[in-house]
Amino acid sequence: LSDDIYRFIWDGQLMHTGSNPLLSTPDIYLQQLAKNNNHYSYFKQLHGLINHPQYYTCYPPFMQLFFWISAVVGGFNITVNIIIIKLLIALVDIGCMVVLAKLLQYFKLPIGLLLLYALNPSVIIEGVGNAHFEVVQVTFICLSIYFIINQKIIAGGTAFGLAIVIKLIPVLLLPLFVRYFGFKKGILFASIAILVVIISFLPFVTTTFLQGFSSSIGLYFQSFEFNASLYYIARKIGFLEKGFNYIAVLGPMLMVRFLSIYAIIFFVWQKINVQQLVTLGMIVLTLFYTLSTTVHPWYIINILPFALLANRLYVVIWVGIAFLSYHVYQTALFSENMIFVLIEYVIILLFILTNQSIIKTFKLKL
Repeated sequence: LSDDIYRFIWDGQLMHTGSNPLLSTPDIYLQQLAKNNNHYSYFKQLHGLINHPQYYTCYPPFMQLFFWISAVVGGFNITVNIIIIKLLIALVDIGCMVVLAKLLQYFKLPIGLLLLYALNPSVIIEGVGNAHFEVVQVTFICLSIYFIINQKIIAGGTAFGLAIVIKLIPVLLLPLFVRYFGFKKGILFASIAILVVIISFLPFVTTTFLQGFSSSIGLYFQSFEFNASLYYIARKIGFLEKGFNYIAVLGPMLMVRFLSIYAIIFFVWQKINVQQLVTLGMIVLTLFYTLSTTVHPWYIINILPFALLANRLYVVIWVGIAFLSYHVYQTALFSENMIFVLIEYVIILLFILTNQSIIKTFKLKL
């Protein structure tokens, strides 16, 4: 269902051959690669499978480590490279289930909730199936929470830093940890996490990298649009007022709205316990994706462990119903049917408003 894995393999092979994948686009690299290079045919075939080869990679260093391992172990064989990446994701995902089971015990929640993650079709398909690293990211977020409830701030901060250098989204949650620990310990936790991020990026940092990486991140907010909710309403209003799609303004504007709401949340809750930490984590990520221009189905997996620990049903529904967005791939034009989008978000909104408990809905016992 996704061709992202070919970009993963591309980045890994560049590192394997001694090149920095963050310094050039696939288009530029292939143009500069000598046709008599032993691996030219491999890179040419792989280039044809990559989506958006004109853009710089936006994948942080810890993800790149997985890509590099697939290249080293699998050599120049696309099929083997794919298998290696998926095996690595599967191993980490099993680790997530172990940690999540321990967290459920700590929160005195039914162990049966683990099945809503471990046997969740969306997690299986988007994780090992489509090789999306959200399942790796949530593993390290869960591990971080496990460490902090056991009073291991350094280990917790390190694990959270690794979650950030898988995908950058967890950085949004750092202020919540400041509220959980208090100012001094919270700053220590955040500093450790940020230090891990800085150290991870150091081998890649150049002026070209900073320009390319930031431009790729900017595209997410200013150019890409998919399966959005409030953004599509704003876009429609924009069309009526301006006569064209001004996503370049709407995307950043919605993120400003998100940060404004987040600031209110941060200053209202002066001190939070671990239960409030996971609940607010769920709320913050929900707000972020509600105001985003792009919401791929695998993004919602980020919220699922928080929802299980907070005992809220709407994310379980969202993870499943987000698959409606795949209807766009029925045609070569990749055109979204707004009826499907409306159905998806109306159902999610109803579950949010009813605030249903997972335990009561599935009649689970402690």
